[in-house]
Amino acid sequence: MLLFGVVIATAGYKYKYSRQKLPVVNMTLPPSCDLHKGACSLTQAGIGTVSLSITPRPIPLVKPLRIVVRTNVTGIQHVAVDFRGVDMDMGYNRFLMKYMGNGKYQGGGMLPVCVRTHMMWEARVLIQRAGDIVSAPYRFETGNHPQ
Repeated sequence: MLLFGVVIATAGYKYKYSRQKLPVVNMTLPPSCDLHKGACSLTQAGIGTVSLSITPRPIPLVKPLRIVVRTNVTGIQHVAVDFRGVDMDMGYNRFLMKYMGNGKYQGGGMLPVCVRTHMMWEARVLIQRAGDIVSAPYRFETGNHPQ
């Protein structure tokens, strides 16, 4: 049931917002952060702070994930988290987050199966505002932690 809801939410998000071409404001990739151990935060002057947490830990493949974004960025219309393989195309893996109040957005997602033992991923928090999209990147590797 959770997977069905995630698929429907993703399809709706993709359909509704795929035609919009807004400028992207890229935040800087954090120098060190381990999403397998806990939440990671990025802060950038003029934008604000974006924090990402993914559970369960370590982050598994092909299992439901709970994704939490906390932010003080202003003017937010929508928040999504996009997972992509850094060295391999893993298809479209974007999940829309639901506003929970007090700067917290939450949703579910799932990483697809991969033929590689170790895979480097980039999770991008995409914050759509009226005139742009803020993109906050976080990297993590699967396969190097016992699951």
